Amino acid sequence: MRIVGTLVALGVWMTPVMVTVAEQPSWAQSQQPSAEEIWVAIQQLTDQAIQLQQRGKSQEAIEVWQQVLAISQALEITEVEAVAWLFIGRNSYDIRKT
Repeated sequence: MRIVGTLVALGVWMTPVMVTVAEQPSWAQSQQPSAEEIWVAIQQLTDQAIQLQQRGKSQEAIEVWQQVLAISQALEITEVEAVAWLFIGRNSYDIRKT
């Protein structure tokens, strides 16, 4: 849950928007991952998305956040879902203002 606290602290000022999720992560189509594997995947994806955002690659960051969103919705992890929506909104805002 450390990631959620960190992301919520970073994303408090962000505005969420609606986005359609294109596909599910590949592990969601195979065997059931462990809770630890899920959190590692979420952590890796959030790190990747934040790095993309910091490099000004907002559209690519949104695509990664959509993966986080799909995982969190499928597993009903509402805290992570909220953070994903916040960052999708923030990156969408960045795209519109350029």
